[in-house]
Amino acid sequence: MKKDLKRDMASDIIDLTVRKGILCGAFFMMGFPTETEEEIMQTIRFAIKSSLHTAVFAIVTPYPGTEMFAKGKQRGYNMDVEFGTVYTPTINMSAVPSERLSDLRYYAYRRFYFSPRRAWNIFKTAPSKFPLFKNFIEVVMVSLFKKPLYG
Repeated sequence: MKKDLKRDMASDIIDLTVRKGILCGAFFMMGFPTETEEEIMQTIRFAIKSSLHTAVFAIVTPYPGTEMFAKGKQRGYNMDVEFGTVYTPTINMSAVPSERLSDLRYYAYRRFYFSPRRAWNIFKTAPSKFPLFKNFIEVVMVSLFKKPLYG
């Protein structure tokens, strides 16, 4: 948000980093105010197409004290809620229903990590192999059984 990020430039930097043999990960946010399902799918497709080793997919949460929280209050959203994590919709200001937003997050994990090419690239680049098994179990729990990440 307000990052003025250029996808082509980001893709080039990711590719260069990976070519240098450096593990490369990214944090993707979905559910920005007024964001549509097609815009979220563009983000997911970018992540899948990239040469990233790892990715975290999170849902935008307008926490108190942020500009987004103030705008939500201005627009009449009920901001008096108990805040959870960035892994579940708390206050959904996007154009996508909360349940669908959660489903898209799980879909992103499945599509990103359940790729033999990506699994091989992670395995060959990771300096220590043991943590890979723990992380693999986490990804399976999130993407197939809808468990919280690191919960």
